[in-house]
Amino acid sequence: MITESFPLHLDWAGWVSLPPALLFFAAAILLGLMRGDSFHRLRQIVLLATPVIGAMNLLTLDTGSSFVWNVLQFELVQLRVDRLSMLFGLLFHLGALLGFIYALR
Repeated sequence: MITESFPLHLDWAGWVSLPPALLFFAAAILLGLMRGDSFHRLRQIVLLATPVIGAMNLLTLDTGSSFVWNVLQFELVQLRVDRLSMLFGLLFHLGALLGFIYALR
């Protein structure tokens, strides 16, 4: 049961699968650099696009894949994909989207 793939899976050739947290960190840095009223509409677009693109990226990850960094003889597991983590990841992205929509008001 653990090796079964998640029912929602996007198989896009050429799409680079990244840990979903990296997209949120990149968006946070980008939003931090956008100051002033001239970037107001662009900030709204970035806020709404981040969880949508993150969810699409999450759905391209294959079950069983992982991102591991070796630092000073330690293995830091950044991402491990199984059915339960995919479900929690999608719920996190949905919650982020709802929170960002609420923040626009």
